[in-house]
Amino acid sequence: MRWLCYLTLACSLVAVTVSICTWQQADDRANAALRRKEKALVEKYRPAIERICKDFDIPGPPAESESLDALMDPIHRLVVNLAK
Repeated sequence: MRWLCYLTLACSLVAVTVSICTWQQADDRANAALRRKEKALVEKYRPAIERICKDFDIPGPPAESESLDALMDPIHRLVVNLAK
């Protein structure tokens, strides 16, 4: 009967280990998907942001910007300056 308790304990430990690994992999995949989506949005909206910056004669976003924050920074600065 004691072996059954040890077998149950071992199965429980394996189940907990597998669930932790699966959770970490899912979290990593979700973060990677968010990064890909953000990069796609930056590529999609970069021409419009650059056109707006050119129209208002302000420096555009950095060429290497891969985040929406970096892409939208010139627009943010423009709005802040207009509010003054």
